[in-house]
Amino acid sequence: MAKYKKGNDDRGWVLSNTDEKKLLLEDQLANLQTVASSKYAGAFSAKIRYWERGLNLISECIEVWLQVQKKWMYLEGIFIGNEDIKQQLK
Repeated sequence: MAKYKKGNDDRGWVLSNTDEKKLLLEDQLANLQTVASSKYAGAFSAKIRYWERGLNLISECIEVWLQVQKKWMYLEGIFIGNEDIKQQLK
């Protein structure tokens, strides 16, 4: 998380520098796929699928968060800075 400022105004927090986390998630998913392809993985297949679903969900959440955050940062000037629009939204 990083402080988000626009001009001199403090606008809150944003998710930043996710490249390292996404790379770590991809590495862990690759490790799980390697384990799943082992002939000894049969006894652990339910746990492997559980972890794969969890890691994929985390990765998807990060992607969606970043998309929404990017759109909000682009559009926030319309909703925060424009008094006319503020009055119309009330």
